[in-house]
Amino acid sequence: MSQFPLPPPPARGAPAARAEPSKRKESAILALVGGAGVVVGSLMPWATVTAIFGTISVAATQGDGTITLVLGGVLGVLALLDLVGTTEVSKWLYVWFGVLAVGVAGFDWVNLSQRLGEANAESVRASVGIGLQVVVGGGVLAVVGGLVRD
Repeated sequence: MSQFPLPPPPARGAPAARAEPSKRKESAILALVGGAGVVVGSLMPWATVTAIFGTISVAATQGDGTITLVLGGVLGVLALLDLVGTTEVSKWLYVWFGVLAVGVAGFDWVNLSQRLGEANAESVRASVGIGLQVVVGGGVLAVVGGLVRD
């Protein structure tokens, strides 16, 4: 016989207590953080050109950043609705919007890399900005959020 008594079994019909959050909540939190990353990255510079005259940053909103901004906003709203329990969002919506954000940013990243590679010279240095990296990271996080759900 043990010196510590066992806890009584849960009452009939009562849900068992869980120490960890549900997969739905985890999924929504990942998608919310991913959507926020997509929004923040969409407002950051997507390209930077440095010359002897100074540095110029190209804002994401001058191009496809408006598309990723909307995608990130939709991801955030869906995740918030899922978190507060207003509606249950399909995991495939997180995956779909995350893939779209990664696709738009990835396309721009490759396109900018090719164009900026042609612009690099001794007196000019061009590089892809941090915004694209943040958008891709946020989109990937949203996709993972969708895939971890049951």
